[in-house]
Amino acid sequence: MRPDAPPPVLNVAVEPLAPRPEKRVEPVSAPAPISVEPREQEPPPQILLSGELVVEIDHASGRFVRTLRDGETDEVLRRWPNEGQLAFARGVRAYLAALKSVL
Repeated sequence: MRPDAPPPVLNVAVEPLAPRPEKRVEPVSAPAPISVEPREQEPPPQILLSGELVVEIDHASGRFVRTLRDGETDEVLRRWPNEGQLAFARGVRAYLAALKSVL
């Protein structure tokens, strides 16, 4: 727009708002008190594991790997992080190493 040009004119029709109907508010009474009876608490279940926790480092991903093995069968009960998370960490680490070698 040129500096010497007049400002644009807007033609807008405005209609008055229709009156709103009045809202009636009903009073609210307080809820009836609730009686709470104490219940017997069950003891937490006891989980007995006869196993071992092995902590190793995965050099490809640079992360610690915790493996919980059954002491009797040597079966892997749980592994943190799981293989999918380790694969992702390895990919990220490889990408960063490649990026660092290019720069």
